[in-house]
Amino acid sequence: MTESATDLATVDRGRLVELIKRERSLYRANFPRSWQAYEAGANHLLGGVPMTWMRMWSGGYPIFHAAASGARLIDLDGNEFIDWLAGGFFQHVDRRYGQTLPTPGYDALVGVPSSAFNAPADTPFFSDLSYRLKQYAAFGEATWHISNQWALTGGLRYYKFNAERAFV
Repeated sequence: MTESATDLATVDRGRLVELIKRERSLYRANFPRSWQAYEAGANHLLGGVPMTWMRMWSGGYPIFHAAASGARLIDLDGNEFIDWLAGGFFQHVDRRYGQTLPTPGYDALVGVPSSAFNAPADTPFFSDLSYRLKQYAAFGEATWHISNQWALTGGLRYYKFNAERAFV
């Protein structure tokens, strides 16, 4: 085992407890009104929350929301919890390229004229390629910050792709 792997396998539980206490202290400082709502709910709800799994939040209690409008949530302390973005993409490519390998005497050697393959005379390899590509997309994404450590992201994308190739 390498030294770094040994370090990862050993957990300093005292340090871990210290870090959790620090994070919960920051959480309470960032969401004091949610803490007050949680405390008030303790008199009426089992565990102080509508659903007991909510007690497992990283901060020890859920964030209570005061308002919502569209993709925007605002907690009791005025924090907003939705990030979003939207965008688009367009590309149009129109290429034409080819290759030839003129070889004097080739048609006489093989007994078949190159013109039978739409190629110039005495040309064993000939290509004339065209390529047209059109693509565009529209996309959007929103992120809800459940807590300082957890976020839920969802998004949609519309994509259209059209490619035309011609090989001669």
